[in-house]
Amino acid sequence: LIQDDVSPVSEIGTVHYFTVDASLVTETDYEKKTIQSALNAAEDFDIIEVLPGTYNEDIRLNDRVFLFGRDYARATIIDGTNRSDSVIDFYSEGVIDGFTIQNGGSTNNISNGAGMYVSAGSSATDLRVLGCLFVNNSATVRGGAIYVSSGDIAFVSCSLIDNQAPEGAAIYSGSNNNDIRLINSLLWNDEPTNGEEIEGNINGVVYQSTLHRDPATGNVFIDSADKSTINPGITP
Repeated sequence: LIQDDVSPVSEIGTVHYFTVDASLVTETDYEKKTIQSALNAAEDFDIIEVLPGTYNEDIRLNDRVFLFGRDYARATIIDGTNRSDSVIDFYSEGVIDGFTIQNGGSTNNISNGAGMYVSAGSSATDLRVLGCLFVNNSATVRGGAIYVSSGDIAFVSCSLIDNQAPEGAAIYSGSNNNDIRLINSLLWNDEPTNGEEIEGNINGVVYQSTLHRDPATGNVFIDSADKSTINPGITP
């Protein structure tokens, strides 16, 4: 495994390749036991591969990295049980690919974005979340699964299932400047206490081949258009 290589793009420079394995006995410069320890060692444009397993962590991305689960979301789980922060704080442009993000706020109160809190700045335009499953995340105020404070972000082939919050059980957008794209994704049984699955400053929310179910009526929406299919019997 090549752990250092020079990118053909001169502006990027050396790219480091990290692996994360919870069963690791001894850490090295490029082999880590926790996702956060790999993130702490990584720099812009580095690659972090996470081996299958359940990681009881809350993590923070401060650099433009590519973070991915080796065997995709069902096998690579970040579990927020007993953690006091969002499961993922996404504070920089970057890519997150192939994780289950679960149980944020299940044991400790988290106000906004129990699964993921996004605050990369208004000039950040390249945040990507690919093939991730957000399940059973619960915020006490806004954004059960995801709260976007600032930044343009795309969710591609993601599922948001059984998340809860008083406002925006699935996603809450905190700014009119945010561009949130939901592409080929599924929102199912996300339960708002008072409002809707997606709330806040929603003018920048764009749906592309995305299906969601209104928890109040059971109607199915495709790209935010009501198809009036009552209780279609789809089980996630």
